[in-house]
Amino acid sequence: QREVRKLRRALMPITRVIMPKSRSVYDKKVRRMRDSAFQLAPSPDEVDEDSSLPVINFEGVRSVQEAFFRVFVSLFKGYAEFLILPTENDPCPDACFRTKDFLQTQPSASHLFLKMLLESQAFQSFAEHRIYTTSDDADVLFFEESIVQKQNR
Repeated sequence: QREVRKLRRALMPITRVIMPKSRSVYDKKVRRMRDSAFQLAPSPDEVDEDSSLPVINFEGVRSVQEAFFRVFVSLFKGYAEFLILPTENDPCPDACFRTKDFLQTQPSASHLFLKMLLESQAFQSFAEHRIYTTSDDADVLFFEESIVQKQNR
């Protein structure tokens, strides 16, 4: 819960840019129905006149990345126990994660969100990367060290 509050605080400045209070209720409803696949395109006021590149506040982006990272470290601090590793008898298991067992260790209020997250292609890729990557992979090491650091607090 603490990490979620930190994430919300980190997202507030970006939310104000994306959805200022001055917009009408109609505009807000229309934006909600619009396809979100193209929302990364910069608006005209975000483009520098000297170049066609968007003006990005990298400090804000970094703080959002760090907030999401902290949330994922909190959510998945015990994930390794639920990975399904290949064995001699089953070198290519059908599943790579024991979702039901993992959900039983989480607060029930989080089950719906976590179930959808665990069924996503992004999580499947995450789990497969942890199973089939060598132990000296920098991304895996950093995530694992962050989990250990979180558990030692």
